[in-house]
Amino acid sequence: MVPFHTRRLITLLFVLLTYAVSSDGQSLEPAFDQQPKLQMRNGEDLLVARRFEQLKDGIWTPTDSASWAFNAQGVETRFEQLRYMDGEWQSYNKITQTVDGVKVLLREGTSLKDGKWVSTFKAIYQYNDQDQKVEEEWFSWYKGQWVKSTLWRYTYDNRGNQKTYEYYTYKGTEWTKSRKVLKRYNEDNILIYNEEHEGKGSEWVPKRRYKRTLDSLNRQTLIVYEDWKDGQWQLAIQTISAYGEDGYQSKYLQQNWENQQWVNDFRYLLIWTGKNEYRSVHQKWQAGQWINRTQSLNKMDDHGNIYHNTQQQWKNDAWVNFRAYKKVFDARDNEIFKEGMYWNGTEWVVAGRRYLYYDFTSGTLAAEAPEGPLSISPNPACDRLYVDLGAGLAEGGTLSIYDLAGMKWLTKALQANMPVSPINISSLPRGQYVITLSTKTGQYQGRWVKQ
Repeated sequence: MVPFHTRRLITLLFVLLTYAVSSDGQSLEPAFDQQPKLQMRNGEDLLVARRFEQLKDGIWTPTDSASWAFNAQGVETRFEQLRYMDGEWQSYNKITQTVDGVKVLLREGTSLKDGKWVSTFKAIYQYNDQDQKVEEEWFSWYKGQWVKSTLWRYTYDNRGNQKTYEYYTYKGTEWTKSRKVLKRYNEDNILIYNEEHEGKGSEWVPKRRYKRTLDSLNRQTLIVYEDWKDGQWQLAIQTISAYGEDGYQSKYLQQNWENQQWVNDFRYLLIWTGKNEYRSVHQKWQAGQWINRTQSLNKMDDHGNIYHNTQQQWKNDAWVNFRAYKKVFDARDNEIFKEGMYWNGTEWVVAGRRYLYYDFTSGTLAAEAPEGPLSISPNPACDRLYVDLGAGLAEGGTLSIYDLAGMKWLTKALQANMPVSPINISSLPRGQYVITLSTKTGQYQGRWVKQ
């Protein structure tokens, strides 16, 4: 039986697999060693600094670092990048955000060029009466003035789910249509349909769509992709997910539509090899059989944190070491150290180190808001979030969920004197969120983590 706390690891693995199809429909080779471009904020502690080191001439030498600052609601207000040169840290890139509570109003970037700080970009955000982000307009700094760059527009359904978004690029003197996406959700607010259009002149033209099939537990079992060709939707790709008796996903299969039938392309298998140890195997379908390509060997602690990962490639009918890393976590499950290694043919060689630092005082976001009846569990949460209001609110109210960029993901009206039913959060991306309870007598806040 797989321990409950390992669910977040498996969820992360197969979220990555879900997006293993490129926008043009071609399968993508896996890259197990890739880390998120933006640093994850682990547990309930905000990541405030990151430092990299490389081994040069036998000495660990700093290379670059970054730091973050946040407001009382945990929304990022400043980001700064530094590089280590001539024995000292030198700042070269800064991003600042003007925020109102959990809403980001303005984002501005500056970079150091020829010894002077110059503007690089800015983004202006607009919100509707429900505090949902409806527009973001991006500008680039060019020849001493701001030039329009890109524009995003969003709409939402009556349950607070994002219904559409449109993406425009500025060309000449006008906005040019580039991409539009239409979305639909089931009764549990889980995405089940996504349709993409591309801009051609003044028209939106269908390009690709997919439909998701979910089981009774709202687990994804099938996605079917279709491309718009010759004036109609035509089958392109499907992905199939399977689950073990323990309820966790154990297989992911991609097939392509060729010659009026589904043909295997690649698959991933998750195989448990011991307590808190598993391997993820990537195989390619060739000449009527499955051929090994890569595998990832993982070891976890009792909290579900992967502290050792080894990546291997299949060569000459054997698994050959490729890359590896090891991590250290603190008592609050924050990753505080990572060391990357590569295989030189005979032994592991350390390539680099990363240190992470956190703000341990910001783990109780609700301390900045009035004390109230808001209690959140579990935290972190995977599929459902329970909000305890005791006996309920005499006057009723509204619950809203925001990400740390200020985008509203969910709104739920509360009836007077009624407890809150479990909130389905399985469709939300991993990360930190702010939940707010608004009543006639005040507003209460809390931060929680989706795994």
